[in-house]
Amino acid sequence: MDCYSEYNDLVLENTENISKNIICLPMHPFLTYADIEMIVNILRNIHINAEEIKKRVIQDA
Repeated sequence: MDCYSEYNDLVLENTENISKNIICLPMHPFLTYADIEMIVNILRNIHINAEEIKKRVIQDA
């Protein structure tokens, strides 16, 4: 983003570490029940396949 380009070289070690361990879920008054079901199903699939996902992430790093 151009408005933050002056900060491109800024090292934010704590922010980087925290961002690796946090998930931001969509939350707004216009979420439908179908949206919520989709989000839950995606999270469920991630949980069920966590080991395989972890292996792929490590492999791609």
